[in-house]
Amino acid sequence: MQWIRQAAVVLLAVSVLTLAGCGGGSNQTNSTTALPPAQPSAHSPLTITPSGQVQNPPTPILLPPQQTTSAPVVLPPAPQPQSSGASPQTSAPTTPSTPTGSGASTNQGSSTPVSAAARLNQRFGAPDRLLIGVDIEDGSQTGSAMKLIAAQSLKPDIFNRYLVGVSTQGGWATYESPAGQYATQVMQWADQLGAIPAFTLFQFNEDSQADLQQLADPSFMAAYWADYINLLQRIAQYGKPALIIVEPDFFGFARQVTAQAPYNGDPTKVPAVLSTDPVCAAMAANLTNYAPCVLQLARHYASQAFVGFVPSLWNAPPDPVQTAAWMQQIHAVGDFVPVETLDRDVGCFEQARLDPQNAPADCTGRAVDWRTTYWDESNQTSPDFNDYFAAIAQLDQGLGNLPVMFWQTPFGVPSTTPGGSPGHYRDNRVDYFFKHPQQLVSVGAFAAVFGAGDPDQTTPATDGGQFQRLSLQYLSNPAMLP
Repeated sequence: MQWIRQAAVVLLAVSVLTLAGCGGGSNQTNSTTALPPAQPSAHSPLTITPSGQVQNPPTPILLPPQQTTSAPVVLPPAPQPQSSGASPQTSAPTTPSTPTGSGASTNQGSSTPVSAAARLNQRFGAPDRLLIGVDIEDGSQTGSAMKLIAAQSLKPDIFNRYLVGVSTQGGWATYESPAGQYATQVMQWADQLGAIPAFTLFQFNEDSQADLQQLADPSFMAAYWADYINLLQRIAQYGKPALIIVEPDFFGFARQVTAQAPYNGDPTKVPAVLSTDPVCAAMAANLTNYAPCVLQLARHYASQAFVGFVPSLWNAPPDPVQTAAWMQQIHAVGDFVPVETLDRDVGCFEQARLDPQNAPADCTGRAVDWRTTYWDESNQTSPDFNDYFAAIAQLDQGLGNLPVMFWQTPFGVPSTTPGGSPGHYRDNRVDYFFKHPQQLVSVGAFAAVFGAGDPDQTTPATDGGQFQRLSLQYLSNPAMLP
């Protein structure tokens, strides 16, 4: 993800590049120790034993582990919260109220219960079908993504852009004047498309275990919270629903750091500088209250902001049941759950193994595992799509059956030949998702958002018309939500 950070800082004017997330983009994984007891929220259907294990879970879909490459990061002890006139919050936070959103339900007058996904779409005022989104980034603020969408007559329901870094380090809030105007510009672009704006909040910009050092840095976090509140205030001014996809990779790195000494699996010992806003003032200053602070601020400042926290199935052990338990333990349960597919075309990783001397840097160093292997679209040989969807179903069950967004889905084109070349690496997720949309709906999806995490990957400009053709075909016969 280094290219995103560089583009965000220097505003390179690059022709259309695609980016749908850094989540899952790291190859840094550490073996985790047993986690302490999770505090089940009102969302959770799971029971956690005193030893920190999930009681009577479904048989987990165990994905092959990855190799460890990162060194431990040791942070200072979490500080005790200062007195603010309210009792410090040291247990599970009160579940915030659900945002009301706007827009009429397309099921008005019907007494038939609808799924969580359908209810979320109703709050958006969106159709009761699987929504389609795009994340087409150009490395600048020139709007060239809009030109590509117009040229191909694409009809996205969701328009996603990254918000990278904090204002004191040249982050997204400094792109335009006044501070934060870029977020308003994105919402205006989305509005022109008739789409819901979505923001991938990537303000922790180390994309490593060092993110937890930023979480404990008062200077960094002062800018972090100020920029986040700026975003929320602009969403409130926009007056329509907007999605916030919170900090891809961060929760995976947080799990790694928590497992190490001196925290030894206890996230309440991991320090966090929370917002000084009164909304978060009573929360104890530790990792378990970072996500609740994010969520409470959204409820307070922007009732039409819908927040999703990204689990990291790339973490070790890559077990959806225990990953869900970890997210529950740190109270990172929002309005929906964005789940990763892959941050590169799989062919890029294949090419790196075939020709390591000439491989793009962002595709080297990854273990050969379920993520970096071409999935069997016939679902006869693992890893395949059925394996993946079964894992997502278990993850979502552990999070309380939230609406699911399949986010970070690369644009590559199917091929029987491994690898490829820049802009033309093979992948079969676009093809499979559009040909089997009901399979996404069956595991709780309300949306699929497409993009890639590196400038060398396939884009709608280089895919031979695949995304244009399949997305328009889908919209003529969409998958309806139950």
